[in-house]
Amino acid sequence: MPTPGLNARVSRLRVALMRLRKLGGMRSELEAEPLLVDSAERNLQVAIEALLDIGSHIIAAKGWSLPSTYAEIGEILGRHGVLKGDLAARLSALAGLRNVLVHLYSEVDRERILMFLDRVDELEELASRMLEYVEAEGIDP
Repeated sequence: MPTPGLNARVSRLRVALMRLRKLGGMRSELEAEPLLVDSAERNLQVAIEALLDIGSHIIAAKGWSLPSTYAEIGEILGRHGVLKGDLAARLSALAGLRNVLVHLYSEVDRERILMFLDRVDELEELASRMLEYVEAEGIDP
């Protein structure tokens, strides 16, 4: 069972993913209402932050070398077999998007945000793989 701190992040991740799915079904409304795009952007940021937090939690619990960047979280998880195939690269790419959302928010491409509304399954797959690992390894410091 994940720790209370990890549980809170997983819970917030699930809410963000649910909201992103709902927004994905509102394409015509998104075109007309910039506030909905802002909501999508924020929930995408929250989802990515939660995924990176879960990854960091795994790395710390296993005592692996700590990442110096968010992108390295995906690399480390891939190296240790937590994320297989291209999932590690996807998490690293999401870390890059996180940096754009947080630091270069004035330059965020609206179309890029809308594209991710069609890729919520990828975010869920990353979460599932990491949480399966947490459960299988009994990670709960």
